[in-house]
Amino acid sequence: MKNRTTIECVNPVSNSLCFGAHWGAISHNDLFGETNEFVDLDGGCIAFDKKDRYLFMVYFGNLEEKGIKHSGDDLVGDEWIDNEADNETICINLSELEPKVKKLFFVLNSYKGHKLTSIPFIRLRVYQGDFNQVDKVLAQFDVENNSKFSGATSVIMGRLCRKPDGWKFVAIGEPTRDRHIRDIITTIKKRFLN
Repeated sequence: MKNRTTIECVNPVSNSLCFGAHWGAISHNDLFGETNEFVDLDGGCIAFDKKDRYLFMVYFGNLEEKGIKHSGDDLVGDEWIDNEADNETICINLSELEPKVKKLFFVLNSYKGHKLTSIPFIRLRVYQGDFNQVDKVLAQFDVENNSKFSGATSVIMGRLCRKPDGWKFVAIGEPTRDRHIRDIITTIKKRFLN
């Protein structure tokens, strides 16, 4: 994923866009063999109006707003890398969004403060489709072993903006050290809104 890559999201085939996050549990070797440390990452979708005022956030504490649904909170991560399913998914029906919603930011946060680079196979993606089907991946980013994310506990994946001719997705991939998912709202206001 390239930073600030603009992609037109709406096409005649699909009016549904999803943000998916997939990650693994952290494996440790000790006297008793291999054990897994569960990892709680939280995906979120943060909405703003045309004046860049915060409207709402869909995340584990608020699973649904009009046109936006969250799959639910995954508290553990996967033990095996070959599981390709996303641990958390947020799907948006663009035609059902309230007219006042002009910008949506997709974010991921480590609930317990795990550094993102310590978590196996974190994959973030934005795609056309729904909870059960991936039609077309628009952007994908793999965090594991990426030095850009050293020390980061959160990432701002991208921004979806309503334009006169449809919706546009801008891939961001910005690491942050925000400790809580709500702290990312302040970071977005400072770095990405006027």
